[in-house]
Amino acid sequence: MSFYNGDGAVIQVVAEEAISKYQLVKLGTVATNGQYVKKGTASSTVGVSCIGFAVESIASGASGKVQISGVARALAHDSSIAADTKLISAASGRVDGSTTNKAEIIGTAMGPAGAQDDVIEVLIGKCVLSA
Repeated sequence: MSFYNGDGAVIQVVAEEAISKYQLVKLGTVATNGQYVKKGTASSTVGVSCIGFAVESIASGASGKVQISGVARALAHDSSIAADTKLISAASGRVDGSTTNKAEIIGTAMGPAGAQDDVIEVLIGKCVLSA
């Protein structure tokens, strides 16, 4: 099931493990059953299957909402994120800036981060950076 929340498209998922609000999520190991999992490690490589950001905290095995388009809220990895920074997945479902060639971009920061775990707005738009 999907719907629009005013900021973008949102889908209903089942968590394979606990997911905190605003964490970046990706397809899980049991994706054939429609389950998803948070992005647990940093990755600048293509094909990490990130799909969006948790709109709410979701307990393991529970159903919850993930935003897959539009402007979402995300957790910053650190304070190095400036407005208009291209973002990649980072540790513990956070996002971080990247200029790495062939990095899988999740979206673009709409504003800066002041510290780790700051909530920032992200314009979701997956692509591969070609520097």
